[in-house]
Amino acid sequence: MSQVLKIVQTKKDSKGYQAIIENMEKTGLYPDGKGGQIGDRGRIGNIEILEVGENYVCLKDSLEPGEYHFAIDEARREDIRIQHTSQHIFSALAYRDYSLNTVGFRMAEDYTTVDLDSGSISEKVIENLEKKVNIIAKKGIEIIEHFYSLEDAYKIEGLRKGISEKVKGDVRVIEIPELDLNACGGFHVSNTKEIQLFKVLKWEKIKGNFTRFYIVAGERAFRDYSFKNSVTKELNRIFSCQDHEIIEMVNKFITEKKAVESSVKYLTGEYSALLAESLKNDAITICGGKAVIYEGEESIANSLSKFIDAKEYLYIGIGKFSMTISSEIMDCKELVAFLSEKNPDIRGGGTISKANIKGTVSKGRIIELLREFCGKL
Repeated sequence: MSQVLKIVQTKKDSKGYQAIIENMEKTGLYPDGKGGQIGDRGRIGNIEILEVGENYVCLKDSLEPGEYHFAIDEARREDIRIQHTSQHIFSALAYRDYSLNTVGFRMAEDYTTVDLDSGSISEKVIENLEKKVNIIAKKGIEIIEHFYSLEDAYKIEGLRKGISEKVKGDVRVIEIPELDLNACGGFHVSNTKEIQLFKVLKWEKIKGNFTRFYIVAGERAFRDYSFKNSVTKELNRIFSCQDHEIIEMVNKFITEKKAVESSVKYLTGEYSALLAESLKNDAITICGGKAVIYEGEESIANSLSKFIDAKEYLYIGIGKFSMTISSEIMDCKELVAFLSEKNPDIRGGGTISKANIKGTVSKGRIIELLREFCGKL
């Protein structure tokens, strides 16, 4: 439904165009980050809303000061209601059935995170929590909104979480009968059936001996299932196997890959040892000493330094993406500094006897620069 708001000032910022709104609180636009929830989106005039603040709206393009019709993205609000309500249920069950307190909550565009005050929650408890949330969703419980004065709100018994000292004025309390009673200013569904499906994506231990859960519900959960199903089908195709065989096939692939990598590493070393002798025969004279320069495959460029005596040679290996330098007859650190000065696109560092460079310079150009470097010594 289209409504009207008044822009009093617009200025460009790092995210877009910040429009200061007169009487922002009367627009009903919900700010990003308030209570851990993501904010509204929609359009002002024909311009897309990128972010909502306490007294401003960040727009994709600029609008002149004045009155404009605006519309809120109701599909997004519905998604927020579902995510937020599923978090209430998850937190309430964690508290009621496992004495786990919610110490953090943040909604993002793709998932919601909930932090519980234990770093040792078993997989069985997590599995049961997920099942219990879905059971509550299927029950179709009507969710009730209560409004209290701040004074009366402090008298309420059974609140899962105390009322924040930041709260001023009337208090809105969300009740899920026989499960949860919690003060909250965010969006919620009117019936738990609207949640449809709830899923814990993953969890991890975080500082403070807490566990962070990544959860989704409603369409987000269905999209996650659809994506993972498509990944499973692709793995079925790649490995020519059934769903229950995927893990076995992946482990087999990893084992074979490691064996191949080990063989390649061995063969690279053997080849490098032989190649080093040939390269030393073709060494060039630089600064009164000998230099071996190799230009080619990255792993060989790195491996060759093991087979060229740094006490007798300056070695420079040029790969596709990097270079390696080793020598005890020339200061590698000074050489890298000189090369970097002459070629701003490369950068590196190291010690007197060994250095590495990100980026490459051709063999011909390296020889030119070495001669120039020697002329300065």
